Amino acid sequence: MLGGFNLYQYAPNGLTWIDPLGFAAIYDIGTYGSLNGKKHVGDNLQAHELIRHEYLKQQGLADKVRLASNPAIALDLDHHTRSPSKDSRGIGGVHYHEKQIRAEKGLGPNQFMSTIKEELDITSEALRRAGVPEKKIGILRGKAEKFYKKLSKC
Repeated sequence: MLGGFNLYQYAPNGLTWIDPLGFAAIYDIGTYGSLNGKKHVGDNLQAHELIRHEYLKQQGLADKVRLASNPAIALDLDHHTRSPSKDSRGIGGVHYHEKQIRAEKGLGPNQFMSTIKEELDITSEALRRAGVPEKKIGILRGKAEKFYKKLSKC
């Protein structure tokens, strides 16, 4: 390797180069709608909402259609949906860990805690166990708390 700032031949300058196609990068934070928009087709990432849509439905705050403004994080399949046996890292994705945490609390997959704080504790811990950086979890949680407060008018 030649070294220097240009470690990758495809990026003219790793410090200033931007992605002209607008693909999301893993752990990018946005909204469910923005991370699932047409410009993100082909980025091989999926939007994961910290506040589950099913929870919002059960709270009477959403109907069948997902809320485009729900804060979300871009995750690859390993970090998002895979079990440890199918995850290339061997630790499992957020959905796997959320299911485990809910079971530890005596809950089924679509059973929820009584407060938003408890729900965010579960979904934040699932992100943590799946290997998402703590800083990203904190940012996403802050946005999710503001979103819920506005949505529920609490």
